[in-house]
Amino acid sequence: METVIEKIYENYIQKYSETDTASQEKKVIYEKYRTLRQKLPADLVQELDMLMEKQTEILCGELKENFAEGFRAGVKLIKEVYLEEIPDLEEKIRKMV
Repeated sequence: METVIEKIYENYIQKYSETDTASQEKKVIYEKYRTLRQKLPADLVQELDMLMEKQTEILCGELKENFAEGFRAGVKLIKEVYLEEIPDLEEKIRKMV
């Protein structure tokens, strides 16, 4: 089941990937990839494709995890700030849950 942080992340990534900057960057990189790919012999094309696919999987996983960690750190920061301002806040929150 997808967590709330994962849902926020997916929404964030979807909105970013629809921006003009992201689209232009993708086009430039893809064209460079295609140019390199055309210069390679068939066996190296397959190897390049496998490496690129694996690299993409790793980067997507890292990005997703870093987003979640940043979100958690932000929540902890907010909690810390408000706990200083409202001493019994944590107790009030526990009673609400």
